[in-house]
Amino acid sequence: MLDQSVADEGLKAFEEAMALAENDDVRRRVEKASICAWRMAAEDACIAAFGPEEFQKRGLSTEDAERQRPIVRHLLELCEKYGVEMAAENVPVEEARKRLREAFGLKEDEKF
Repeated sequence: MLDQSVADEGLKAFEEAMALAENDDVRRRVEKASICAWRMAAEDACIAAFGPEEFQKRGLSTEDAERQRPIVRHLLELCEKYGVEMAAENVPVEEARKRLREAFGLKEDEKF
C-alpha cells in the first residue's frame, strides 16, 4: 500500500542520489526526478485540495496542515523551477496552487 512511509523512503532515496551525484547536471536531473516523490509526500494536502469532493469538504486537520505545508512549499518550488505544468492529470499547477492555498486557509499574499 502506498502511504506516507513509502513517500518518506522515496524522498530518502532521492536525498541519497543527490549526495552521490557527481556534478551539478546530474544533481539537477535527480532533483527534477524527485518531484514524483515530493508529490506523493504531499498526497494528503492534494486530496484535500483537488481530490474527490468528500475529501475536499473534510479539509486538512491542523496536524496534517503543519506536516504538509513545508512539503507542499517545496513541491511547488520544484514545479516552478522545472516548468511542471500539471499537478494531476486534470489539474494545472496554478489551479492546484490556488486550491492548496484554500485548503491550508492561506491568504493570497501568504507564503506556503
